[in-house]
Amino acid sequence: MNYSKVLFFLLFVTGAFAAHAQNGSMSGMITDGETGEELIGATVYIPSISKGMVTDIYGNYSIKNIPAGTYNVEISYVSYQKKTIEGVEIKDGQNTEISVALASDVQQMEEVVVVAKQIKNNEAALLSMQRKAVGVQDGISSQEIKNLGASNAAESMKQVTGASIEDGKYVVMRGLGDRYSISLLNGIPMPSADPYRNSTSMDMIPSDMVMNIVTQKTFTPDLPGNFTGGAVNISTKSMPEEFYLNVGLSMGYNTQSSFNDSFISDGNKGSTDWLGFDDGTRDRPDVVVDNNYELRDAINLSIQGRNPENESQRNLIDQSAKSLGGNFLPTTGSSSLNHGLNVSFGDQLGLGEKKLGYNIGLFYDRSFDYVGSGQAGYYNTVDAEVGPIEEQNYVTRTGTDKASVGALAGLSYQFNPTNEINLDVIYNHVGESSATINDGTWSSVTKPYFTSTLTSFKERTLSNVQLRGKHYFNEFKELKIDWSVGRINVKQDLPDMKIFAYAKDIVDGEDVYFMGASEIGYLPSHIFRYLDDVQNTAKLDIELKPFAGFNHKFKVGGWYSKKDRVFEDYFYEQVNPTPNQLNPSYLTFNGASGDLEAFFDNSNYGVVDSPSSNGTSSYGFGNYFRNRSFIPNFYTGEETIISGYAMADIEVSKNFQFVGGIRVESTDINTVSRDESAGRGVVNQINFLPSVNTKYKLSENANLRFAYGKTLARPNLREISPVYSIGIIGRPNYQGNINLQATKIHNFDLRYELFPKAGEMFAVSAYYKNFNNPIVLQLSPNSGSPEIKPINLDNATVYGAEIEFRKRLDFLGEKFENFKFGANFSYIYSRINKSQEEIDAYQEQELDFEDWRPLQGQSPYIINLSLNHYSPKLDWDNTLSFNIWGERLAYITGPLDPDVYEQSRPSLNFVSRKSINEHWSVSFKAMNILNMNYEKKFKDTDFIYESYQVGTDINLGVSYSF
Repeated sequence: MNYSKVLFFLLFVTGAFAAHAQNGSMSGMITDGETGEELIGATVYIPSISKGMVTDIYGNYSIKNIPAGTYNVEISYVSYQKKTIEGVEIKDGQNTEISVALASDVQQMEEVVVVAKQIKNNEAALLSMQRKAVGVQDGISSQEIKNLGASNAAESMKQVTGASIEDGKYVVMRGLGDRYSISLLNGIPMPSADPYRNSTSMDMIPSDMVMNIVTQKTFTPDLPGNFTGGAVNISTKSMPEEFYLNVGLSMGYNTQSSFNDSFISDGNKGSTDWLGFDDGTRDRPDVVVDNNYELRDAINLSIQGRNPENESQRNLIDQSAKSLGGNFLPTTGSSSLNHGLNVSFGDQLGLGEKKLGYNIGLFYDRSFDYVGSGQAGYYNTVDAEVGPIEEQNYVTRTGTDKASVGALAGLSYQFNPTNEINLDVIYNHVGESSATINDGTWSSVTKPYFTSTLTSFKERTLSNVQLRGKHYFNEFKELKIDWSVGRINVKQDLPDMKIFAYAKDIVDGEDVYFMGASEIGYLPSHIFRYLDDVQNTAKLDIELKPFAGFNHKFKVGGWYSKKDRVFEDYFYEQVNPTPNQLNPSYLTFNGASGDLEAFFDNSNYGVVDSPSSNGTSSYGFGNYFRNRSFIPNFYTGEETIISGYAMADIEVSKNFQFVGGIRVESTDINTVSRDESAGRGVVNQINFLPSVNTKYKLSENANLRFAYGKTLARPNLREISPVYSIGIIGRPNYQGNINLQATKIHNFDLRYELFPKAGEMFAVSAYYKNFNNPIVLQLSPNSGSPEIKPINLDNATVYGAEIEFRKRLDFLGEKFENFKFGANFSYIYSRINKSQEEIDAYQEQELDFEDWRPLQGQSPYIINLSLNHYSPKLDWDNTLSFNIWGERLAYITGPLDPDVYEQSRPSLNFVSRKSINEHWSVSFKAMNILNMNYEKKFKDTDFIYESYQVGTDINLGVSYSF
């Protein structure tokens, strides 16, 4: 990609906008000083130039075209103390942010005068939000995100207490798996672009589009009922205060994958792979599509086609073989640097008393990942007398070339300050070209050496269109109406996954190679998978204060979601004419004695000779393909969620607040295969989800909270389908489970929190969760081909305690006044009962055993530490963060087999952002500095299930902001 031309164009556009920049502006938010609630209709006025405005439905204001200078600003609202801010400096072409909290004590109506520097606090909005919330929550503001140099929502979440990020994009709260967290965009649940995961890829939301991110850890009835760890709500910018343009370019070096001359990838490349799109190179060939059914009987076609008179059968075998043949082998080459480009811009246009705003973000990213000497193995206990055996043991290599493109656009229209409609559009596309080679031994193969290979190109696409409105009617009991409708389309295409494996033996000092189905299980095969989800949503929330003079609020609403899925899985297996050994005696394959390039050469496919050339009365066939698609793997799925709720927010006294209510959710999940005998996956139920949240105000800066809520965890459509997904030969396949049930969870939380001063907090929490029918992933290592399957167990419990604090270090002296230290410590005890089948197996073998294990994915402890320094003089922000968690259960196994545990892995990251001037800034990131092993082991053994390293990432970025 020619970045110089792109950057030149963007800077040219920037210069054109800059040429029109005039005067300065001022914006911010006005809130209630006690509750933190936004004040709608508050007046912000600059007397010396007779310029001002009232706050909108979000409590925001924006005053434009202010001549450069220093001003006094007056903020007023009925029944609140008037406040005057002195010394507010306005600069040409810049926006000054002034956010103010007004005191509501009607007995003290005198004016309060402060100086501007005292209220310019980047964390004021965040702390105000946490204090006013009845539920337990944490958050991060757009200003903090900017200071941290985060490029997307996922990187921003790393600074939220209790949150961790898996694979750079999936949110995990309180150490629970991603199944128990949900992500919301402006209050609407976001789907996953990966059918195997429940979480959304949060790296697709550019940070420039984010107003704030709030994570709620306790359930209230106005939230979806399917979360237990946390609900992460990303609020995007709706009405920009002024024109802005941000351009960022980054380059990254990975110590393992960058400039690696041994980098392996899919050998069947297309011209647009660098964008993440297949150009059609990997599409199912037309001859295969048109003759899909006929290829089921390819062996008979081959027999018939050998006769000279059966030209049509011969041509079909020949054309389909040549169209699918070859390109099975990975290519080896050199990888480049990781690189990315992002652009975002927006503005507000005045239309008389009405306003129109827009926000647009575009991004592109390409990265390379390489594992050069990983390990994989499988361990099985036969019985007490025979003892344990190692089923498989591999050295594995994997290369992945990933490209992402995306766009986010928002359009906002304000009829007046209290009525606004927004249209949001999100598009994200990810393409991954990858290759994996496993070398080792497999007990299912009688030969001493075994190798399996997989190459693939996977595309994931997420399109989200959301229309939403927010309306406020102060004259009618402060009525607030929020609504939204949306359509979400998720696609995942695997246009051509190629798998093959072979075994090797040494006979009379000679290498002999085997690729027969009887030895390996699968002959070389092409797999084409297509998933298409369409989801329509609608949401309505109505809130009012029915009693004059009281702050009691009542809220009702509903949510509707209908998802339809179509999944197709085509499987074409290569047929090798016998004998199926790759040895010199099989001259049809040009003496391919272990020479895979010779074996997969196109000349070995389809018709390879004729009666005139072979001296017989029939044509000779080389490799060809037959359709062995597994009919149950073609399925359709539906998921309909309809819910309604009612809740009351009661101010029992000045210090005690109570929120209670109930949510009713109707769930209808149905998956059906083309093979109806495979059975249906069905979840059809109505759940009543009560919730209670209380807050007792111990002092002006301290709260005591208690919460109870009943929530759910539903199986996703992939888990409850009958699909059996084949991956690389000799590694686990994935088996759906049509008998899965939803998990019901009871949640109890107790929390004490203290906010000593701006930017600081201390909290101690305790919680208890009880899971009925928890869903876990079960690994069966002793099957002919290992498989992973989701199953329900009876019951699980979790006890947890958290301590978290953020503290400025100015108490250590003047040199430390710009340092902040943050830490949170979690101790978790979890317990899930083993099945009766496991208990019976131990008793039969007369073995000692425990009848329980930890909950899957739950660490016994989590520690997060961060040290931040910000220099106002240099505008330089540096953050060092450390994370470690305890060994956690990855997969349960069958009776007698030891479970698989993911080993503890400390992580150390450093991020630095430095402003060069008003517009330019540079950033430096060092991620995964310790480069510890990602390792999973069978419990109480030295046997490795999986082990690899991903390398340390060094990233340099430059950005321009206007």
